[in-house]
Amino acid sequence: MRKNEMRSSGSEKVKTEPNAAADDKKEEKKAGLFTAAEFEHQRKIAAKRKDVLRGVDASEMGANAETVYRDKRGRKLDMLNEMVRQQEVLEGKRKREEREEYEWGTGEVQKRERKSQQELLDEMKKTPFARHEDDKDLERKRRERVRAFDPINSKIFQEDPLAEGKSKNKKSKKDKKKASKLKPKYAGPPAPPNRFGITPGYRWDGVVRGTNWEEKIMMRQNANAAVSEEAYKYAVADM
Repeated sequence: MRKNEMRSSGSEKVKTEPNAAADDKKEEKKAGLFTAAEFEHQRKIAAKRKDVLRGVDASEMGANAETVYRDKRGRKLDMLNEMVRQQEVLEGKRKREEREEYEWGTGEVQKRERKSQQELLDEMKKTPFARHEDDKDLERKRRERVRAFDPINSKIFQEDPLAEGKSKNKKSKKDKKKASKLKPKYAGPPAPPNRFGITPGYRWDGVVRGTNWEEKIMMRQNANAAVSEEAYKYAVADM
């Protein structure tokens, strides 16, 4: 009797397991032709799944989740923040090195020029847009302007005869040798041009005592250049 009961219970267990598997298969989505009952059953299953998904929190499903960066060993890294921080450090270091290199590469003269230019820009910002004839700064700049044809700029007028005497006696032999090597240059009105660009001597008084040969040659050269240019334009013109 017991053997028969065990056999019957085993057969019941074996029978119940296929039924559970069949139910699972029924729950799965099928393909192909459906009857009306099967189609309604599939629709209910899909609606049930949608209700389950709606009830789940979006954050649990991974919505708006931060990207997890990992290294080659699989360790988590806050990659974006670390990259931005390193970039800022490198950028600041590069700018600092460029500034230091520029400061070391420039001399005192360049620094003074840069400072004077900055002061000039600040001064120009403060000056009014309209300038009048009685403007003091404008008048001062006009007086300080150096003109090439001004005879006052010559070396003769720049030397102070009253300051001579003791200063000359104090000069050493080396200074005298250097001064003797320096040749005086002409600093008067502009001289007429010549083919070789030779400047007149420092004693020239501005009077041309020649036959104007250089002037005639240069006028002839300019005339020939003008004629050749006109001939070229005439040759390439559309007739």
